[in-house]
Amino acid sequence: MSKLTKKYSGIIWDIYQEPVKMPDGSTRTFEYARRKYHSVSVFAFNEKKQLLLIHEWRRHANGYQWFIPAGRMDKETNPRRAANRELQEESGYKAKNLKIYDIQEGGNSLQWKIYFYIATSLSPSRLKGDIDEDIIETKFVSLRKALQMAKNKEICNSHICSAIVWLAEDVRKGKVKI
Repeated sequence: MSKLTKKYSGIIWDIYQEPVKMPDGSTRTFEYARRKYHSVSVFAFNEKKQLLLIHEWRRHANGYQWFIPAGRMDKETNPRRAANRELQEESGYKAKNLKIYDIQEGGNSLQWKIYFYIATSLSPSRLKGDIDEDIIETKFVSLRKALQMAKNKEICNSHICSAIVWLAEDVRKGKVKI
């Protein structure tokens, strides 16, 4: 068993190195970024079965991009509570019905979990969040339109895009009801 060594501790990420013995007998050093807090993302649907999108400012893009409500689980450890909090902070809605849809792993070198929820029976309920001023617009679109936006890179986050593709397919096959 090789030893994992913390090399850096940041606000959101810790960086580790691990020497790994390879099949040929040599040793290579691998690095991992481990997120301190898991994430939640919410597919929130209105009574017309339209998906809620938020237009949020992103520093790396130096502009606004389309997302679904999402965020870190830095205020609590329960993903369901975190999902409803993020939904309220970022959209001004809370969900009467909130169920887990999927859990994605960040990857091999980027280690964290993203809990995807489906929210229905929405009602107005805004919580003051830490990024209220960053969201310029919210809108509801059909799942078909969201899928098209993901394919056209109007929705840029790869985790959200892949989850939209999977959700649309699961809805089409009747595996998921919204």
